[in-house]
Formats: sequence, structure tokens, C-alpha cells
Amino acid sequence: MAMYRMLIADDEEIERKALKMMLEDGVPELKVTAEAENGITLLKLLKEQTFDILIVDIEMPGLSGLEALQLALDDLGNTKIILYTAYSQFDYAQVAVRCHAYDYVLKPARREKMITLIEKCIRDLENERSHSMNSQQLKDVIKKIRPMLSEEIMAYLCEGVGDREKVLMYLQTLGIMEEGGCIVTFAVQTAPQDAGQPQETLLQMAGLRKALHDLREETVNIMDKVVIRIRRNEIICFIPMRDIKNEYQNRIRIIDRINVILHKAERNGNVTLSAGIGCFYEKADQMPVSYKESISALHSAKSRLPICHYKDLFSGNPNAALQVKTMEKEKKQLLEAVKNGGREELGRAIDLIFSRYKDVERSLLNDRIIEMLMDSLQELADYFPEGINSKYNISQLCTECIECRHVLELKKWCTSVMTGLMEELHKDRGMEGNDIIDRAMKYMDDNYMKDLSLEDVAEVCDVSIYYLSRLFKEKTNENYSTYLTRIRMEAAKKLVVKYNYSIKVLAEKLGFHNPGYFCKVFKNYTGCTVSEWKSKSMTGKG
Repeated sequence: MAMYRMLIADDEEIERKALKMMLEDGVPELKVTAEAENGITLLKLLKEQTFDILIVDIEMPGLSGLEALQLALDDLGNTKIILYTAYSQFDYAQVAVRCHAYDYVLKPARREKMITLIEKCIRDLENERSHSMNSQQLKDVIKKIRPMLSEEIMAYLCEGVGDREKVLMYLQTLGIMEEGGCIVTFAVQTAPQDAGQPQETLLQMAGLRKALHDLREETVNIMDKVVIRIRRNEIICFIPMRDIKNEYQNRIRIIDRINVILHKAERNGNVTLSAGIGCFYEKADQMPVSYKESISALHSAKSRLPICHYKDLFSGNPNAALQVKTMEKEKKQLLEAVKNGGREELGRAIDLIFSRYKDVERSLLNDRIIEMLMDSLQELADYFPEGINSKYNISQLCTECIECRHVLELKKWCTSVMTGLMEELHKDRGMEGNDIIDRAMKYMDDNYMKDLSLEDVAEVCDVSIYYLSRLFKEKTNENYSTYLTRIRMEAAKKLVVKYNYSIKVLAEKLGFHNPGYFCKVFKNYTGCTVSEWKSKSMTGKG
């Protein structure tokens, strides 16, 4: 039987010993031949010895595990790297590409998951022992994580949410070296059903899905490089471009290419397609402006053409762009009113907007109102557990705004939408938020003895893990993990005194698969070991 050599790198000795014991016991063909307590030792061992499998904690004092791996990357050959970390999936996507990681495991590791992963790793090593990770394998990794990368890229380019440096690295991972470019928003309108039939029939929904798929495929085929996000009946694209010397010629070239895309996609089904194009910007952090411009161009009352560039809205009127003000001060007042929940304050903010911009051309005012509303929705997105897009359809709001025939009607519509947004916001933050936390805490109180994750609790509460994490902190002033540890340790203190359980049994009854990790948490929480706590309690000092 071939033996496979493993190195475990972690600054916690108890973690290293627990992993070594667990894996050598569960995988007979595995031998842990070295351990590293910091990045320097890890790098030295990687330079001096060869290993089949590495388990590396990314964060270690001094030289980090990640830095050590990057410095030794040329010496690793076909070594399988497993990142042992508390990082999120998006952070893993970044790290995985940089150091060719085989997989990642969140701390603390489940025994079954770790053994299954190592067994799979060994099977792969058997199949490719004499080969290093080739370019096709890297392409497969990138293909697997591409949707995740694209979503984070577009969140930054459209809403400004995320980290710029990380997004630039993701773009490079997808083969896009340019950070400049423009945003194009496509809209798909399916043919209406017969009179008397529901507007959203299964047939129509199937037609919409097919149209979005065809439009996406044509866009990818015709555009050299593109990052895509699909939202309801819209496809939002980032078109990367280098510095342009002739803005007008570049605009015409993009319009021509989009015209080809629409023509090819429309012939595949009974749909109507349209596109709005934002202006070119040199930097990634300027792209949210291009996105807003693409929405304005797509839904502007000044254009009924299937393709509209934002700059076309101002053709024939060189002073029109000067009339378009960003409303930053007014938008800030409006957001404060919505967050405060005051109807009178909200009414005053809307009155100020319409009085200050009463002389602006109505179609331009419509565009500014839509942009202001989009900004408000993005600012408040984190307050909605199921996502802002599930409550507000930007395309529908744009259509309603454009159909307002005069300023008073537009003002009434704007007031109605912002009042609805304010009510939704405070409903979620009020009793509903308390109900969610009560449900989460009860579930944790009843199930702390299980291998409980934040994802498990979020699923029970029917909200996203990001919303639950933020709401839990807001309502209880402590993190989810802190609360779970507290109820487990309080239960542990009682069990230690009442029963004579072994450490292994005690850990399992409290949701810990690693007895060593349980002992570490118990000592951090109580200030003493399990046996010391039992002794103190018996003598009345605990």
C-alpha cells in the first residue's frame, strides 16, 4: 500500500495534533511527516522536503500561510493544498486561484468531511501522481468559480459594493486586463398573452428564460470579453475597453456590435429587445456611474429606439447636460427620512427636490428621479433579508416613472414609492426582525448539541446568512458564534458537574467533533480546564 506524506501547518498545536490523530486514524495510507507552527517553518519545510498533501492555515503569525505558499509555489509540483481557514467562499476564490488550492475547509473541521476530502485527494493523486496541475485543470477551476466571481465583479461595478483590488484580481483571473470600459443594460420584453390570460404564464416565463439565454450567448460570442449579470428580465454587461482616443467612433462601434447582438437574439424567439449604453470610464470605481447612465438610456422618455447611448439623450441641446444635477444633498436628506421613518420628514425632502428642480425639463427630471431611487435602493439593500430585487423591479419602476404625464403625477408617484420603501424597511427592522432573532435563538437553544452552522440557522429562519448575521449583532449586541459558544459552555459547566462523562463524550454532546478544540474553548470561556472546573464545583468554589 502506497503511503502519502502530509504536512500540517497551524499556529495552534492542539489543532495540529487533533488533525494528525483524526486523519491518520481515519486514512490508513496517510502519514503526517511534518508539522509547522508558523509561515517561516512551513516555507523551510517546503524547500527541504516534498509532500503529497498540505493542510495550511492561511492566517499564522509573522509570515502567513498564504505568503509561504506563494513563495514556495514553484517547488510544490503536484502537491495538493487544502486551505484550513475561516475565510468566506469569495475569499477562497481569490486565494484558490493564487496558490492552486485543491480545496478549503472551514474551522472547526468535521471528521467525516475531512476524511472524505483526504480520500478523494489521494484518489486524484493516484491518477495524476507524475503530473503537475496543468492549464486545463486551472481552466476548470476558473469555470467552476466564474459565476461567483462575476457576481462579485458586477456588484462592485454596478453598485460600488466590494473591494476594488479584489475585483481587479478577479477580472484578471477571467482574462480581462482592462479596468476601464462601459456598462450596457439589455431588456427583454416577451410578447403579451391572449386577452383574458394571466400576464405571467408558464409559457411566457419559459420564453423569457430562453430569450435571456440566447441574448447572453450572443453577447458572449460577439463581444471579445464581457462580464454578465442577469436580473429578472435584464442582462447587465461590463464591456472592458482600453483608453479610447475617438469617443464618437468608439460609441458608434459599440452601437453597431450591440445592434448585431439584438438582431441575432431576436430572430430566435418572439421577443422585443432593447439596450441602454453608459459612457466609457477609465477606472473600475467609476463604473456605477456608467451603470446608472445605461439605465437612464434604456428607459428614457426621450428615446424610443431599441438602442440608446446615454450621450444621445443630450444631442441637439449642448446645455442639457448642465441641467442634470446629481441631487447628492437632496438624496442624502431623502435617505435620512426613510431611515428615520418619519412621514413628514419624507414629505419635506420630496417637496424640496421638486421645488428645486421645477425648471428642469421633465424627461430629464424623470431620469434623475429614477437614478435617485436606484441609489436609494442600493444604499438600503442590506436591510432586506431576501434581497432588494425581490421587492422592487427597476424596469417596472422606470416604466411607471416615464408614464407620469406631468410633474404633479411624478411627485405623487415618487412619494408613493418612497413611502412604501420606508414602510418595508421599518417592518423588517421592527417586529419581523425581533421574530427572526427569537426564532434563531430558540433553534440554537434547542439544537446547540448538534454540529450547528450559521447556514443551518438562516435556513430555519428563511433569511440569508448575511442578513441574519447583521440582524443578530444589531438585536443582541453579540455575534452568532459568540452566542452559540456561550450557550454551549453554560451547558458544559452543568454537565461537567452532574455527570462523569469523558472529554470525548462531553464534546460530542455539546456539538464538538474535536475534543481538543472543545477543551480549548472551555478553558478560554471559564479560565480553567474541565477537571479544574469539576474540582472547584465540588468544593463550592466554581
